[in-house]
Amino acid sequence: MYYLITIEKTLSDSNIEEIINLIGRDTGNSKIIDREKIKEKDYILDPKRYLNEISFKSEIVLKDIVLNIDRGSNITMKKLERYESDKKTKYRFLNLVDIQDGRILDTAISLKETLVESNEEFAKFSRLKKGQLVISRTGSPIRIAVVEDIEDEIWFFSGNIYAITLDKEKYNPYYLKGFLESKIGQELLNQISVGSIIPNISIRDLNELKLPNTPMEKQNEMENLYLKYNAEIIKKERELKSLKSQSQDKIFRYYSYEEVGLCD
Repeated sequence: MYYLITIEKTLSDSNIEEIINLIGRDTGNSKIIDREKIKEKDYILDPKRYLNEISFKSEIVLKDIVLNIDRGSNITMKKLERYESDKKTKYRFLNLVDIQDGRILDTAISLKETLVESNEEFAKFSRLKKGQLVISRTGSPIRIAVVEDIEDEIWFFSGNIYAITLDKEKYNPYYLKGFLESKIGQELLNQISVGSIIPNISIRDLNELKLPNTPMEKQNEMENLYLKYNAEIIKKERELKSLKSQSQDKIFRYYSYEEVGLCD
């Protein structure tokens, strides 16, 4: 209900009239809400929290299946650069950029072991554990992944990331990942995101996130299917990377100094 003038949103007379006509009515663009419900939403009056509410025939909220939600460390980039190692070490630091296409990439920086072990600050930082679900706290799009093979390494992570430890007898992390990446899951996350410029999600709102109460048999079935296809995708990506490298090697031979006749 607005129109754009360059980058500014402006209300026309017809927009204003339409808004006035919506007062006191339940429509697709308006809803009558009692004070108690507004209180439950922490007095946040963002329309997307009240319009088109999503519910499930059998549902559960995240806090009922979570053992813990950790937030990463707010270490400055300047300090992180000072701790960064040019060689791979057992200490890693996960930033948002290292979460791509639903996976944690091996691009996370390594940290100098001597500096980490001599700094008491790092002993207080949260560390990632295998099987946790990581989700971005800020920014768009929301990045989601399951922590997998890190047994021999110690991973710290950014303050812009939440690490969720689930009760695996109640909910499967891979099923939750898939659900949150789905159209319905993205809509639910969008509803609890606050901020027009840099959206962010609070732990309180995350805890109250509604989820389908799917039987564990179905959840585990989905995990097996995901792992099967993910392994195939990784295999194909490696093959593609190898093919690209081979093609470049062979094609670039045509542009050697001798082939192009470069003058001395």
